[in-house]
Amino acid sequence: MTARALPAVTTLTEPQQRGWECVWCRAALGIGLGDDLGEQRARPLRGAAYSWFPRQCPDVEACQAREADAAVVARRGRQLPPLAGLTWDQAAGRACVWCKRPLDRGAVSAGVIEGRDGAHVLDTEVWAGPCCTGGGT
Repeated sequence: MTARALPAVTTLTEPQQRGWECVWCRAALGIGLGDDLGEQRARPLRGAAYSWFPRQCPDVEACQAREADAAVVARRGRQLPPLAGLTWDQAAGRACVWCKRPLDRGAVSAGVIEGRDGAHVLDTEVWAGPCCTGGGT
């Protein structure tokens, strides 16, 4: 279990709430991977109470490094483009979300562009390269 206080459930994405992604760094957690942080109950002021199921990465050091990288990108304050404006490679995480250069190493999560098509969730995690995060040329 973690010694850190869990973030507010309202600040987390659906995959983080369901334990599909790390509650801290948003890394994908496959079946049987990650550390279960136990069932949590949310009691909103309006609506019914519900459960959420956070998990975290088993490798705490790598998780903290990914979290720090994401914080660097967030501090830069760059606006993410709309989902419809992404190329196929950008949406697939193979190209930088801002300059479209191919990503081969040093990429960090730039955030999630939220999207919906009716009942279908189209949320897409996008990545930035060293080219746009100050990590290289």
